[in-house]
Amino acid sequence: MVHLEISSIIRAPLDKVFVLATEYENWPTIFPDMKSVRLVRQAYGEIVLEVDYDSGGIVTLIQRAGAPKKIVTDIRRRGVYGQSIYTLEDLPEGTRVTLTLNVKLKGLYTLLEPFVQGYIKKRLETLSLEPLKKAAENGATKVV
Repeated sequence: MVHLEISSIIRAPLDKVFVLATEYENWPTIFPDMKSVRLVRQAYGEIVLEVDYDSGGIVTLIQRAGAPKKIVTDIRRRGVYGQSIYTLEDLPEGTRVTLTLNVKLKGLYTLLEPFVQGYIKKRLETLSLEPLKKAAENGATKVV
């Protein structure tokens, strides 16, 4: 099991950060590794998406967004199963975003587990938190 937690302060209101993080239609314009996002189904507060990544093909994401403080996403990909949790905290200077990732590698990927933690952390920073921060701080309310 790989467990990581990274955090960043985004100088933007919590509601704005929440909208950018949950409006999946705009993700390919925000997150550089995403080619496309397709809605599979939506029901009972749950959204099932197929995301096509430049670096690794299609990944199924099952997202549940609660109050504008937490976004929980189940990740299903060949060789990987896990969950990411974005926790948003309102601060006087903006929004603290904490990304917690718990993934279980399957099959031969389990042999890589001791070596991938630093690599995954860097990718989360450069492909998730930094682009979200840039979109929120540049004044975009809807990135199209």
